[in-house]
Amino acid sequence: MKTDSRRVWAVIDVQDKTLITKRGPECGHPGQWGFPGGRIDPGECPRDAILRELREETGLILSDIHIQGSISNAKHMWFKFRIPLWKAAGLQATPEIVQYGLVSVEGSLRLKLDLHKSVRQYLVVNTQ
Repeated sequence: MKTDSRRVWAVIDVQDKTLITKRGPECGHPGQWGFPGGRIDPGECPRDAILRELREETGLILSDIHIQGSISNAKHMWFKFRIPLWKAAGLQATPEIVQYGLVSVEGSLRLKLDLHKSVRQYLVVNTQ
């Protein structure tokens, strides 16, 4: 079975800020900040993939969450969610994710964080 090369990313709004995560030293792109997400597994639909990635990377179980929308390009799909602050309090450190932040995505550019390309591409796609 052919592996899906597309990636899914969660753009999670918490009180008008966006959740970004810092990759751990054992992961691809260590030390980079980005959206939680990753590869779509064989036979998996994009919605199931993003919910699985969120569970694996952050400990958040959002099976009952409403996806507000999505945007995509040839290789990436960004799902937009809004969650209450109390759900964000359930974030857990994992081997993949060592730190969390709530920022405006545009503000993260001003902070000069080492941003994963998915964040930069989201800004391009989202402003077209």
